Amino acid sequence: MPTRETLQRLGLEDIAADLAAHNLLPV
Repeated sequence: MPTRETLQRLGLEDIAADLAAHNLLPV
């Protein structure tokens, strides 16, 4: 699974934040 940082670089900040809020991604 991609890290939150990777998603942010891909322009998926909203998705990364949502997943992080559910503790599904490493911070």
